[in-house]
Amino acid sequence: MMATDEVSLLGTFAATLFALLNPLGMLPVFIGYTAGMRSGVQRWLAIFVSITVLGLMLLFLFAGTALLHFFGITLDAFRIAGGILLLLIGIRTVAHDAANKAKDLTVASEVGG
Repeated sequence: MMATDEVSLLGTFAATLFALLNPLGMLPVFIGYTAGMRSGVQRWLAIFVSITVLGLMLLFLFAGTALLHFFGITLDAFRIAGGILLLLIGIRTVAHDAANKAKDLTVASEVGG
């Protein structure tokens, strides 16, 4: 019974980490930045960036709670602030798309008429 819970927790952790780091989404960015470089330089840069990200993740794993406590931020307040940020990003994305579509229609009607 206990092994199943640990496997489930490990699977959830791996899926969350994969979604957080988004390696498939970062691949085109990495290729764009390193397109003109030799493959050895690209390999070294990929390893360097991976180790840097691992170091930052471990730093916040061990010191994150102390950092939040130092600034007097509760975990619930941090969650609420994250939710508000996601809401604002979503609203901006929807509003920006609608504004761009309206602007495109206006430009198309001026060019056509």
